[in-house]
Amino acid sequence: MHRLGVITIWAGIVSSLVGLVVGFVKLPTGSEQAIGFWLNFVPIGFTLLLLGTGLTQFSRRNGPKRGD
Repeated sequence: MHRLGVITIWAGIVSSLVGLVVGFVKLPTGSEQAIGFWLNFVPIGFTLLLLGTGLTQFSRRNGPKRGD
């Protein structure tokens, strides 16, 4: 579960960044559908970040245990 959490965090970061960059680049075109489509990736990315953080915090990492 820890690895899935890390992957989800990275997916959230990439989704948020792509949505912000492409959405703001499309602003001068005036196409509201294209702008809205790309900017909708920002809340999706934020949700993925929260999910990934929760997964990594509530799972134990598969590594050597302390005291070994």
